[in-house]
Amino acid sequence: MFMPLIYREGNHAFVRLREEIDKKHAENAKLEEILSTLPITAEAAFKSLNNQHELACLNNTRSELLGDIATWADSDDDKCIFWLNGIAGTGKSTIAQTVARSFHGQRILGPSFLFARDGGDLGNANRLITTLARQLASKVRNSKTAYQSTRCLPL
Repeated sequence: MFMPLIYREGNHAFVRLREEIDKKHAENAKLEEILSTLPITAEAAFKSLNNQHELACLNNTRSELLGDIATWADSDDDKCIFWLNGIAGTGKSTIAQTVARSFHGQRILGPSFLFARDGGDLGNANRLITTLARQLASKVRNSKTAYQSTRCLPL
């Protein structure tokens, strides 16, 4: 919190600081209230109970693809989406779990939504955007302010 100093303010500085802190707490509480109304799928996140015991790629398998993803993630170019696609059964979910586990260990994992076939809310994208927005707002303080100023509407 930044509060400019006022020359010879004395004891009033503490009162002013307390007012600023109370104001920030009220703003945060209001934003938390707004964010809590978003329809989300909590079990879609990487570290949810549903995803704790998912398999990962076996050692020395999919190395080229995993390397491509790591290179993409570390790149400074403007390609902000890595589109992992393939027919059913080709290992997309296992690759996603492997990447998420690696990025989580490196503390670079952002919001995640791991789909599951026949998984109710996990099987469709109805709550994808709101779930990712909520996770982002929970992890990045400035994104809360950005969310508040745009007032994203649930899909």
